[in-house]
Amino acid sequence: MKLEIERKYLIKNMPSLNNVSKIEYERYFISNDLDSQIRVQRKNDIYEIEKKIKLEKNQFKKEKTRISQDEFYQLIKGCKNKVIRDSYFISKNPDITIKIYHGAYEGLRRAEVEFHTMEEFEAFQKLDWFGKEITNDKIGSDAGLITLSREEFLSRILDENERIDDLEINSLKMIQNKEYFCFGMDSILLANFIESNSNHNMIMDFCSGSGVIPVIISAKKKYQKIVGVELQNEMFDLFVKNIAINHLSDKIMPIQSDIKEIQNIRRFLLEHFDRDNVDIIVCNPPYKSIGTGVQNENTIKYVARHEVYCKLEDIFSSASKLLRSKGKLYLVHKPDRLVDLLSIARNYRLEAKRIRFVHPKLDKSASIVLIEYLKDGGSEVNIQNPLIEYDINDEYTSEIYSIYGKKEKENG
Repeated sequence: MKLEIERKYLIKNMPSLNNVSKIEYERYFISNDLDSQIRVQRKNDIYEIEKKIKLEKNQFKKEKTRISQDEFYQLIKGCKNKVIRDSYFISKNPDITIKIYHGAYEGLRRAEVEFHTMEEFEAFQKLDWFGKEITNDKIGSDAGLITLSREEFLSRILDENERIDDLEINSLKMIQNKEYFCFGMDSILLANFIESNSNHNMIMDFCSGSGVIPVIISAKKKYQKIVGVELQNEMFDLFVKNIAINHLSDKIMPIQSDIKEIQNIRRFLLEHFDRDNVDIIVCNPPYKSIGTGVQNENTIKYVARHEVYCKLEDIFSSASKLLRSKGKLYLVHKPDRLVDLLSIARNYRLEAKRIRFVHPKLDKSASIVLIEYLKDGGSEVNIQNPLIEYDINDEYTSEIYSIYGKKEKENG
């Protein structure tokens, strides 16, 4: 028998798992009493029955018995609940294991710290990259996980300051952190502005943030694959989590990179797709110049809103290098930068082809502008009819309702 004393946490910022060996778990439950469990599991190529019995709060004993592969498959017949996860042992003293879940529990990433005594358990101080503690929460154990509905599971994997928003498109959801930069209507309008009518299109999203644009594109456009590029650790981790909870890992691939690191991005494309260019680039960039706006914002918000790492010229330069000839760039920005949006782009062989201004109301000035560029395109441009967000009753206009996939409210 092995004594198990552990504390468990959600992961706020994922540490590097490069060069860390992985154990693949596939676990089924024969008995699922939270105080006394019998489970059958595969750990890589090892098959075993494991008994886990609760002794006291936060103390368990475990006993494992090796079985054959044939015995494993006989025993799991009739087992309804399955847990699939990868396990990474990343440090000793304290012993810390990271567990990343797949399948029904995609999106859960848990850190487990193992102790020899309850004195060590009580004295432990959580690490900076840990999120909230889940030691005694149902998502802190596989036996607890399998008792949760989908809605309960999603609500429990939210870390401090996080919320989950329903996009109301194909049951897609987005986790956002109110302490970070949260997406707005501009991202949704941009995702709907792009034209991608081929299943062969490779789409890249610059400055992905929490991933709302790739997630929306995954439901509304044709494409081969979507690659999202995000630099900030905290936003990248949210992006990864949103891919996971929406089961989009086969459609969206995240890369943590500065958009100016062209060679890094090209290596990624060559490694995964055997090509070093893309057909479409989408970008909702920081709008504000450095030194403008709220000065006491936290760093994550400030970088997302201000041109700290991503200036307008950087977007056009990187897009021109990564787009194939006749590839398209889609951008949303502020109308007062229109001269720059046209003139700087032309310096990088990007010509505006479609421009659409978005107005809060019919009698208000435009608040944002949507632009489609064509690499190596001609000089003619189509100024489209303006998009109006709200009518005289402060309700969404019919076009906004259509973009959001909602029905208009009935009069009266």
